[in-house]
Amino acid sequence: MTEQKSLLVAMQPVDRLEVEAAVCAVLVMEDRAQVTRRAQVALEAGRNLVAVGGVTPLAADSTLRCRVRAVEPTGSADSDKGDPPRVLDVTVRRRYLIRKARPESEQEIRDAIDEAAREHLGVHDRIRTRLHERGLVDRTLSGLTQQILDRLVVGPFEPEWAEELELAFSRRAELEKEVLADQRAQDDRRVRLDRLVEELRVVLAPVSEYTASLGAELWVPADGRYAIEFEYQVPCALWRPSYGAELREEEGAGRIAWRSAGTVWQATGEDWKAIKLSFSTARPTLGAELPMIADDELDARDKTDHEKRVVEVTSRDQVIARTSEVPQEEQIDTPPGLDDGGEARTYTVSEKVCVPTDGRPHRIEFDRWEEPAER
Repeated sequence: MTEQKSLLVAMQPVDRLEVEAAVCAVLVMEDRAQVTRRAQVALEAGRNLVAVGGVTPLAADSTLRCRVRAVEPTGSADSDKGDPPRVLDVTVRRRYLIRKARPESEQEIRDAIDEAAREHLGVHDRIRTRLHERGLVDRTLSGLTQQILDRLVVGPFEPEWAEELELAFSRRAELEKEVLADQRAQDDRRVRLDRLVEELRVVLAPVSEYTASLGAELWVPADGRYAIEFEYQVPCALWRPSYGAELREEEGAGRIAWRSAGTVWQATGEDWKAIKLSFSTARPTLGAELPMIADDELDARDKTDHEKRVVEVTSRDQVIARTSEVPQEEQIDTPPGLDDGGEARTYTVSEKVCVPTDGRPHRIEFDRWEEPAER
């Protein structure tokens, strides 16, 4: 009956539970990093689907691991409390999305373009009106000048003619000044409108966005609170050691202060905030070939008297497989690799640190000591 009930629960559809699992620990190696995420979540007895968002798409699928353990189990009496929680499946789900570069700024820029276009059209209409008025003033001046010339033939020049001419000329000069100012403003407004159109083009430009999430299918024997841990490796992260020594003179005696630090570069797409950081000299990228195994036939017989008196020493040459035969260039831009002499070591930073995903070097100290020095 219990097996039928468990099978029925396993076949029922399960809603996916979104979990916030922040990066809590990172182990940085020569050319990659091992990231650890932890979270605590309340799960129901049976099968549960858990998803963790905000993961870099660079996570290596083959290195993904998941662990689950009970923190506060509160199972019912009929549940099988002897079975531990299990991880049925764990995967990396990636999503490729094409979106606008800045959709939140699109409406604001469109409103600014419409406003600038309305101002441009309004000023354009005002310029046309003033140009038409200037044409009327020019025709008035031409007619007034012709009338004055006709009347000068039969009579003397009258003073009011000068006032009329001065008013017409001043009005034409005023109209030309206003038209020139509006045209200059139109040039600036046209430049601003072109910039807004270019900015809108940039905002609407398609941008490729890659996102990823971790998915785990868990089975727990009872309702309760469980701790979930994800581990995976990512490229685009490395570290190199740096050391510093200082000789100090204190009351006639010398002391040497030694500082050991690691310089970290990372562009994994994940910001490491308040994490426990460790440095490792392990080189998982280097592989080794296993030697070929052949059958050795052994025969047993009694030694002769001569063999008992003479000791024969023989040697056998054996080719040792090397981990790397890749030739190195004489001049390279990357920092030199780690050389631990074949013994992998791990150094842990005592305090929690933050390393942003900016590809820049970050120097983090992991050891210091002082000893007396003698000349």
